[in-house]
Amino acid sequence: MALYLSDNHCRKATDIKRWPLLYRAPVPTWHKGKMVLAGDAAHPVLPHQGQGGAMGLEDGLALGVVMAGAADASDVEKLLDVYEKIRKSRTSIIQLLSNVAKNDSHLVEKELLEFMPKEDIPKTQKEMFIYNFEYDVVEEAIKIMEEFDPSFHLPHDFFEDDSFNMAHVSGELSKMSGFITVETCISVETEESTAQV
Repeated sequence: MALYLSDNHCRKATDIKRWPLLYRAPVPTWHKGKMVLAGDAAHPVLPHQGQGGAMGLEDGLALGVVMAGAADASDVEKLLDVYEKIRKSRTSIIQLLSNVAKNDSHLVEKELLEFMPKEDIPKTQKEMFIYNFEYDVVEEAIKIMEEFDPSFHLPHDFFEDDSFNMAHVSGELSKMSGFITVETCISVETEESTAQV
């Protein structure tokens, strides 16, 4: 992997700051009473997979689906348990995988086994990409809510636009090449991503 500073972008910078990239292990629980964690508060990640924002969006969608099942305030704590059940394993896996290079999942295998069977651990860049982008959080949340409460149904107007289709969004994301240009002072290229452009 070649890492270089882009002179065009750095000349525009008036003040450049350095900050550490820190690792935090998955937390044991995401909620207490009626307080809940989501996004980086629940699962901060290093930027190696670009999944921090995506997981925050997934959290929001899952929490929305789960809370659609609340009849009143007394349901909140039970439903936050369901939300954590939906999200914790997936985000912990991505959190752990974001600490290693695309083909180095074996380095965190022991930790991953707490959240997934060995045969499901992504071992290649393609498997990692599939794990990250071919997941439908809305479908998963509905399935788990229906197990929790067989009478659950997502309100027909949950998404204001009925054409919203998470599977379509995931499918479109999975077609992306994986090469991203970021307008910052640092650009990252790999031989593989350069070949795809």
